[in-house]
Amino acid sequence: MLELLATLGVALIAVSIGLRLVFGEMGLTTGLTVLLLAPDVYWPLRRIGVEFHAAQDGRAAADRAFALIGEPAAAPLGHQTVAARGAQIRIENLSVAGRDGHCPRDLTAAIQPGRVTVLTGRNGAGKSTALQAIAGLTVPSAGRVTVAGVDVTDLEPSAWWRQLSWLPQRPVLVPGTVRDNLALLGDLDDLEGACAAAGFDDVLAQLPEGMDTVLGRGGVGLSLGQRQRLGLARALGSHAAVLLLDEPTAHLDAHTEDRVLRAIVERARAGATVVVVGHRERVVAIGDHVVEVVSDGEVRYEPV
Repeated sequence: MLELLATLGVALIAVSIGLRLVFGEMGLTTGLTVLLLAPDVYWPLRRIGVEFHAAQDGRAAADRAFALIGEPAAAPLGHQTVAARGAQIRIENLSVAGRDGHCPRDLTAAIQPGRVTVLTGRNGAGKSTALQAIAGLTVPSAGRVTVAGVDVTDLEPSAWWRQLSWLPQRPVLVPGTVRDNLALLGDLDDLEGACAAAGFDDVLAQLPEGMDTVLGRGGVGLSLGQRQRLGLARALGSHAAVLLLDEPTAHLDAHTEDRVLRAIVERARAGATVVVVGHRERVVAIGDHVVEVVSDGEVRYEPV
């Protein structure tokens, strides 16, 4: 509002100068001088608005800092290890607090190896948060996640993460070549096969330098769909025992989506434990088990 008032003030002065010039009541030099100085007259008014917004940003940052300071100390890291391949993952009455409503409540599900489990539900129900709990990146406020009977919070993080392949909604891409980004989380044994499974081979054929094409921060140089395919190639090319895929077919056309979904099912049939977050019919249709996550605590668990 202060910025608007300052702008209107300068505009009124400009109109007044224009009329005075038309009727010969003011010289051109004087008019231009006043017009150039007019914005400085309202500079203090503008500064009030700027400083107000800066103060609000500072207050928000301080609130977050004090909230972090006031949080209880992080729980000690676990030391147990478990072989994820062939192990059942159980989610028992899982609830996660402090996620602005994007959290599952009393979520219960059994995730079997060699099958595709689809977490579905409305936006904000907490599907992505459930994936983070399986990965051990979120501490439940109630309930637990177990792997072969061992609580995820008791697992040694690095040993557990080495057995996971996680595709977030926005794949992490760093400045560097396409090849660097494909190998960001570890070398892929069959790079060409991984690219073909994700439909990224079509993208490579269009890139000027192929694998050596340089990308900017966050994947600048690729479209959203192409970035998604790169992330999928990285996830599907991994030999991890557990695949956690968050909206894997987002930004993909129907043909590529079918191609990716077939590759996901093949990984499950080969023995991997696959958990997919999705709400599109094609994604839900590949699920051997479908878990509907509802943030108010209602959970429907239906075998397909």
